[in-house]
Amino acid sequence: MKICVVNFSVLGLLFHRPLALIHNLKAQPGDDVTLSCQAPDGVDITAVEWSRTDMKEEEYVFFYQDGHTDSGHQHPSFKNRVELKDKDTKNGDLSVILKNLKKEDSGTYECRYKASGEGRMKRAFIETAPTSTIRLEVVGPGDCSGCPPLAVLIVVLSAVAVVMRRKQKASREHREENG
Repeated sequence: MKICVVNFSVLGLLFHRPLALIHNLKAQPGDDVTLSCQAPDGVDITAVEWSRTDMKEEEYVFFYQDGHTDSGHQHPSFKNRVELKDKDTKNGDLSVILKNLKKEDSGTYECRYKASGEGRMKRAFIETAPTSTIRLEVVGPGDCSGCPPLAVLIVVLSAVAVVMRRKQKASREHREENG
């Protein structure tokens, strides 16, 4: 087991790419959110790709190459709603702003980049491990994502109330019998 961990660490060092952690993000419909992604300092970024794991391989959320946004294979639901937070990517900030969220935007997003002189590209798509992975959940104010714990709490409180009433009734009956 330790050998695998060491190997993954060595691979990460060899390719100068940090292993992506999954970040959870919740937002409401209509909100704008920043999907964060950071490349190491000093890396000359030539392309950035944001994709969603449940989309077709040939589609993407956002693609930027050589200083220009490419919407050629962008999924239609993301057109005119995604932009780079830092237009120059000079500081390694590859984050994008996803505007006017819809419930359908819920999903797992992955950020990949190509640095000058590294990585392969398949057509317009970058074939490297994700640098950032974000699980976005778009939840409306009336949605019940916290309902299961709330339902359990209501059931428990109801059960406690029933038990207390029975004890009070039994206690009252006991007092009436004794006197």
